[in-house]
This record gives sequence, structure tokens and C-alpha cells, in this order.
Amino acid sequence: MAKKKFKHIPGYRKKKKRVLGSHASPAQQNILQQALVHHQAGRFLQAESLYAQILKAKPNHPEALNYLGMLAHDTGNIKMAIELIRKAINSRPDYVEAYLNLGFVLLVQGKTDEAITIYQRLLTIKPDHAEAHYNLGIAFKKQGDLDAAIASNRRAVTLKPDYAFAYFNLGTVLEEKGELDEALANYYRTINLKPDYIDAQSKLLYCLNYSANYSIAKYLEEAQRYGRNVTDKVRRQFTTWICSKNPNRLRVGIVSGDIRNHPVGYFLENVLEQIDHARMEFVAFPTHQFEDELTVRLKPHFVTWKPLQGRNDEAAASLIYEEGANVLLDLSGHTQHNRLPVFAWKPSPIQATWLGYFASTGINEIDYLITDPVSVPESHQKQFTEKVWYLPDIRICFSVPVLDEESTVSSLPALHKGHITFGSFQNVIKINEKVLAAWGVILQALPEARLRLQNHKFNSKEMQKQFYEKLSHSGIKPERVMLEKSVPRKEYFAAHSYIDIILDTFPFPGGTTTCEALWMGVPTLTLAGNTMLARQGASLLSSAGLTDWIAKDTEDYVAKVIAHATDFNKLEKLRAGLRQQVLASPLFDSPRFARNFEAAMWGMWHKYSEEH
Repeated sequence: MAKKKFKHIPGYRKKKKRVLGSHASPAQQNILQQALVHHQAGRFLQAESLYAQILKAKPNHPEALNYLGMLAHDTGNIKMAIELIRKAINSRPDYVEAYLNLGFVLLVQGKTDEAITIYQRLLTIKPDHAEAHYNLGIAFKKQGDLDAAIASNRRAVTLKPDYAFAYFNLGTVLEEKGELDEALANYYRTINLKPDYIDAQSKLLYCLNYSANYSIAKYLEEAQRYGRNVTDKVRRQFTTWICSKNPNRLRVGIVSGDIRNHPVGYFLENVLEQIDHARMEFVAFPTHQFEDELTVRLKPHFVTWKPLQGRNDEAAASLIYEEGANVLLDLSGHTQHNRLPVFAWKPSPIQATWLGYFASTGINEIDYLITDPVSVPESHQKQFTEKVWYLPDIRICFSVPVLDEESTVSSLPALHKGHITFGSFQNVIKINEKVLAAWGVILQALPEARLRLQNHKFNSKEMQKQFYEKLSHSGIKPERVMLEKSVPRKEYFAAHSYIDIILDTFPFPGGTTTCEALWMGVPTLTLAGNTMLARQGASLLSSAGLTDWIAKDTEDYVAKVIAHATDFNKLEKLRAGLRQQVLASPLFDSPRFARNFEAAMWGMWHKYSEEH
């Protein structure tokens, strides 16, 4: 079994070199310390034996019960873990670490309310315990009470001003609320306090993509810093590989936490179905344990399925190396569940990033970024630490949605309503002040028009109230805006029947939502910026044959929206034929994309072979 590192995760406290406490004799302390060494090194049987030895002599020994409980958690016996840690607390009612561990176990099992009760109980014993407030903040966030989560984390950093992890978690909650500038400020505070905190650096990079206030040069600088820090942690890079040098079938590894109902999965499905498996085979390295019906459909396209969860970076890199992939693809970038640091070990001779991200990873050991000429014009190649490898049409290919019932394209809503309804399904954080300012000008020019916004943040009445206030500050009357809750996938597609035109956000435009809207006959008006991400909408619409729906700046964006919105007949004609148009385009043409993708993978391999 690979060695297991104790990460800083809520409630799970890293074991110290000495274990203190009046409940342990010197001999028991020595045994307990030996057990913890084995435990932390992943030698669970040896650790369990030593914990049991202590408990045989003293059945209510709180430390042994607590750590044996966490060992039970580590080995998957959750019921036993909860039972043992509760016994530790009963034995020692002021045992802070046991409360934190119990809260953690309950939290990861989805028992959020119980976890909150445990943390609050701890705070009655230790009101000024910073870590308890921090963990309570994590629980409130998971519960969906963002304001309470913010308050808990603020209390944690007030009590402990150098608490890097609390600043980081505060940043994640603020980001989720759409408070971008304050979120970024907290990520920077975290990194200043803990410069080697890789997760915070990765989160910062992802969050910078939302902001219109940071330059391309600033992003690249932070990406390069991240890459250096990751490489510095590598003990030994691979320099020779066991993959076939003259393969008949190219072996391609995919590292992703999103081989499931997720935008990555939606784009991946038809590509894997259309690949010529006589020329290419795929190995999956999922980074997250969650699986669903899309995972079930995708699994048969992989010759091997090797999860990375639970393995440290070195162990994960070794596993990938042993599978002998010629090309290793990152499908996450700096999104959730990424394992970018594993690529720094160079487990495959060719490494590339594709599909799941839209900017440079900063990892020097990733050779290529796979994209298309619209997303990254040649003059923009300097924005990346990776070399750019172009696909001829588009960098992604969308899979036709798989639904229980056929979802038909409706007639144009404006024809029976008498006014245009604009829509957006984007996350709140993408709807920044510049976007709202442009939407305000559009609505002022079209006094009968309405705006329909829908996403999971509006499940909260408090978030709706706060967003209506934000709209008012931008000069948009709340009565002209409908804020809708998230709905199941079938109902989400049906919601397009209420919308005439999708208004894209910038600099972070839609991707999956744009493709889905096109399939539902609803065009998107996008703004082409100067980064790969900001040009994502332009790439999708160019591929779909809708170049007249691409604006070059905000003034052009406003003018184009107004022009399109005042021609109902043209909109209805476009809507009626749009699904057929996009299905015939490179955006949905999976056989065509698969051939281009195969050529890219083999092209990388031939180039490598020629140079080595």
C-alpha cells in the first residue's frame, strides 16, 4: 500500500512527534508514538496492533481510541470510526482533537448537521479555538450557509491572524458568493503566509480567470511561480520510459476527476466512441471516486481504469509510469480534483493539457496545450508555458445530450410574448460589473425586454436578494429580471423555451451552456477577448457558423445584441434551423473531430520519436 500523507483537511490533525496527556503512562506514550509513526506511514496493520495493545491494558484510553478511530476511517470502516471517536470523547469530554476528528468524519460522510453540532459543542468548551471555528466554517459552507461560513472563518483569522488555511477557506466561500476581489485578496494572503501551499496557488490561478482586472502577464507570472513550486517538490523525475517506442496502437492516458456527468464528460463521450481503437487505446486515471451513469457509459472505452485517489503525487506518478502511456493528457488544469503536481514527475514522455481548462497550467513538464486557431491565434502563443498544438477546426467536440425523453426546439418565445427575453445560465461570479453595465445599456435601449437568469446560487433566497441589490446598483430594475433556481437536467433544457437570446458573460464566457443552447435553437451573443478563455465563445460560434454573433468589444456587443433582438423574423428562422446547422458543424461532428484528435496524438508521438 502506498504511503498516506496527512494533509491539512478539516478536523484531521497531523500527528505530532510527541503525544502528551495525563491518560497515558510513559510506556503507553512510547507505544502510542510508535503506532502513530506506522499510521502516518500507511502501515495500518502495525499501527492497529499497537493501538489494540494500549486498549487491552486500558480500554478507555482516549488517545488510542481517537487514533484507532481515524485508522478505521482510513481503512473505510466509517461506522467503527465514529463509534471509537465518540468513546474517546466520552472518556475525555474536553478532548479537542477528538471533537475535530469526529466532525471531520461526519462531514465527509455527508452528515453535515451532525458535524456542525459537534463543532459547536467543542466551541462551548473552547470558545476561542481557531481551528474549531475554521472547521465550522467548512461545515457551514457545505450546508450552503455561506454567510455563516464567512463569519466562522473571519472569527478563525481574528483569533489566529497567521492562519493561512482559514484565509484560504474564506477565499473559497467569498468566491462562491461572487465576491471576486475579496476572494483573490484572501488567496494572496494565504500564499504570503504559506508560499508553498500548492492548492492555494492553483485556486488563485483558476479564480484569476474570472477577473477583468488582472493582466495576461500577471496570470502567466503566477502560473510560472506555481510551476516552479511544484517542480521543486519533486524528488526524482522519470527520464526513461517503458512505453512502446514503435507502437501499433498509441497508448494515451487521461488524468481527470470529471469522467462523469460534467462538462468534460459531455465533451469526451462521442470522441471516445468515434476513436479508431485499432490505432489508439486509452487508460483512465480518475482522480475522484464519484461515478455516475455517464461514467458507466465511458468506462468500456478504456482498456484500464486506475484510480489515483488516496495516492500521493509520487505514488500516483509511479502508477502512471507503470502503465506505459505514450501520451498523458491532463483534462482538469486548475479546476477541482486536478492532479497537476503528478505531471511534474514526468511519468510519460509526452504530456499535454486539453479540454478541461482554458489557460496555461504553468507546469514546465507539460509539453503541449491542445487548442484551435480561433481560441489561440499565433500571436497569443506567448501566453503559455506549454507549446501550442493546434487542432484544425476546434479544440473540443460536444456530445449530443443523452436525455430520457427527446427535448424539442420550441418556437421563438418573443412571437407570442411580444418582447425579447434574454437569458443566462452562468454562475454568479461570471456576472461581473462590466457585464451588468453592458446588460443595463441593452435593457435601457429595449424597454420591453426581460432578463432570465438561472443557476444554483439562486436556490438561496438570500442570494437572490443580494443579487437583486447588485442589479439595482447597475441600473437594472429588479422587476425586469427573473432569477430562477437550478433544476434537473431535463427541466434545464426545457427552460430554453423561455429564452430568445443568450447573453454571454466576459471575460469568462460559457462553454457547455453555449453548446447546449445552440442545440436547443438559442443563439449566444459572445465577446471575443484576448485570452484563450475569453475567446472560447468565439471558437464555439465560429465552428457553428455564427460569426455574426461574435462581438469585438463591449460597444460592439451591445450593438449586435440590439440588432439581433429587434428582428423577430430572422431570429425565428435561425431558431428553427439551428439544431440541424450545429449538428452538421465541426462543433458536433465527432467522427471528424476524432480523426483530428488521432492525428494530433500521433503527430506529437512522431515529433518526439524524431527528436529522441
